Amino acid sequence: MRRSYLFGLVVGFFCIAISALSQRSLAAEAGAKLPWQKRFDEIVRASHISEKKLGLVIARDATETLAELNADQAMTPASLTKIFTAAAVLQKFPVGHQFLTEILGDSEPSGESYNGPIYLRGSGDAGFVSESMWFLVNEFVRTGIKEVKGDIVVDDSYFDSVRRDPSRDQTAVDRAYDSPVGAMTMNWSAVSVFVRPAKKTGEAPMVFADPVNDYIRVINKAKTVKSGPTKIEITNENIGKSSGGLKNDDQETVLVTGTIALGANEFVAYKSITQPDIWAGHNLKGFLKQRGVTVTGEIRTGVTSSKANVLATSKSRPVGELVNTMMKWSNNYVAEILTKGLGAFVKGRPGTMEKGTQVVREFLKQVGLKDIDYENPSGLSRKNSFRPRDLLTILQYGERHFEFWPEYLTALPIGGVDGTLRKRSHQTDTVGAVRAKTGHLAGVTGLAGYVGGKSGQVYTFAFLYNGNADESYKAQELFDKLIYDLQKADQKE
Repeated sequence: MRRSYLFGLVVGFFCIAISALSQRSLAAEAGAKLPWQKRFDEIVRASHISEKKLGLVIARDATETLAELNADQAMTPASLTKIFTAAAVLQKFPVGHQFLTEILGDSEPSGESYNGPIYLRGSGDAGFVSESMWFLVNEFVRTGIKEVKGDIVVDDSYFDSVRRDPSRDQTAVDRAYDSPVGAMTMNWSAVSVFVRPAKKTGEAPMVFADPVNDYIRVINKAKTVKSGPTKIEITNENIGKSSGGLKNDDQETVLVTGTIALGANEFVAYKSITQPDIWAGHNLKGFLKQRGVTVTGEIRTGVTSSKANVLATSKSRPVGELVNTMMKWSNNYVAEILTKGLGAFVKGRPGTMEKGTQVVREFLKQVGLKDIDYENPSGLSRKNSFRPRDLLTILQYGERHFEFWPEYLTALPIGGVDGTLRKRSHQTDTVGAVRAKTGHLAGVTGLAGYVGGKSGQVYTFAFLYNGNADESYKAQELFDKLIYDLQKADQKE
């Protein structure tokens, strides 16, 4: 009996000891999280932003959430939407995929004169710019053709003809971020307008539309003044009026007004155009002219003849580099053209926004994100709705998939270095440590990505603010403060 009593006493003490050790272990684990959550809450309260307007989450590794606030609250993400778009594009297109832009003709070149037409056919190269056109034209020049006796037919049929998807906010503006999308276009469907002061006061300043072609007509009503700040306004008079309904032989009118002082620095504005295909055709004609090739016909749209032969080809940069362009500068045009291209690649021509967004939604369901509203790939819409935890999920998914992870990480703006974060995270010990996507609409501010600690630990975070526009900057400051304190906490561990 005594031996049984002593055995029970020993077992009892052993169980108490094990329980105490277990509780100490749980307390230690909780202690590793609670100090940061506590500091996190203090920083949020100090911002004086209503917690109802915030959705925040920070994680260490894939399974450990360090701190959160309203992480499962549906919110408008603005350009943080591109985080989802980029992952889908990089996952669904083959690594290194390239898009072709071609000049074709119905017969093989024979001598310096070519009986046209020639075709300019695009397949959705989101990075087709002046340098690309120059390369394409140089290859065409090497055929020996000096004169094209026929039209330039622009084949834009790889996509549908919808230029501004209904998922965008429907008030059209002439700024480049709202440019129309096409399978055959150039310079992000935008014209660069440069203004320099004249040599004398009272005279009109010098205005240059680049690239030079017959499609853009400049009306210069600006003046050069003796002194004062530059107050130049440049508008595309066709935006919001024609709705892209110009005839092929019409011009788009760029109006320049305001004042610029003697000796002032050059002023530049980037203005969207209305007809991407006709714009591309005029640029081809202009570039051919610079290389000594004349085209006697007109610019018109159409479909490439089935018997046409390729005369010159331009390959796009690899898809990962195009995603980089989209993410670094939050380029809405690139987001939409890549999404249409994704629709054509996966579901067949013509590429449409509906097909492309469907591919992205299917991909997100595979990742485990089911209850989300993904309507517009660039975030230029308030119809999109995600939770901060959804952003965290896709970012963590990227870390686990090496087939596209290097391009995904590289595409994000670097704090204090480049892209939309070049003017943020300027503290000496944080420059280069933050790689994240920004998001902005009126009353919406977001930041999501990765931050590297001094210990080598990588943290994933997603921050969103939906509220009053006049508090957006305060929210941005809060996000930067949270990241900075996270890095300091990492140094202490």
